[in-house]
Amino acid sequence: MNSRPARRANAHLVAVVIAIAAVCAPVAASAMTVLQADLDQLVQTSELVLHGNIVAVRTVDLRKEGRAIFTEYVLQVREVWKGKDLRAGAQFTWRHLGGTGADGITFAIPGMPGFIQGEEVVVLLERTSDGHVVTGAPQGKFVVRVDSDGGRSVSRDLEHVNLVRRDPKTGHLLPVGDHAHGGKRVIAPRQVQGKPMLLRKPAGRRQALAELRAEVRAIVVRQAAKSKAAGAKRNPR
Repeated sequence: MNSRPARRANAHLVAVVIAIAAVCAPVAASAMTVLQADLDQLVQTSELVLHGNIVAVRTVDLRKEGRAIFTEYVLQVREVWKGKDLRAGAQFTWRHLGGTGADGITFAIPGMPGFIQGEEVVVLLERTSDGHVVTGAPQGKFVVRVDSDGGRSVSRDLEHVNLVRRDPKTGHLLPVGDHAHGGKRVIAPRQVQGKPMLLRKPAGRRQALAELRAEVRAIVVRQAAKSKAAGAKRNPR
């Protein structure tokens, strides 16, 4: 696997620097600021796209090792929409930064997606040097709900997220939502301003689980075809 594109994608979709800066700045501590990504980008960056149920949630406190508090999630896999080494019925475990220690100390990043035991979800996971994380922060978690007619639908909770997009001409980060009119710059490249970003909280669009499944699998097929074509171009017979 080529690690260079993956590293670039991680920098854009996880938006770790922007997210942590938003947490640390007193005026912006109630929300995460993250680059908006469409489904194609999220799927391309993800090593895994899984549908399943959260069967365990536990705290992993590594402060004695000079690290932080993490929360570990265990997913019972129903379906693998992307991923080579997992099958339905398997369990997959990953960790999120944040959690509450036995001493009551809590470390949290506003906007980072949490998971509840018993919850049914679709989750997109990208690989980093420290293991897997949810791709695009809360953009990579879909909650599955059973509708009144017995069907299943999915939605995302983006309530505590300020989404921004990068202007292709200037490189500036611009707000997504009602306050984006006029192309006013809110964040300069490599800089998070210490001002509150009053962006509209985007509502989570609901769609059928089957529709999302079909979209993701179509993207995976397209991306595989592109990779194959690119490989053939680089290595002609």
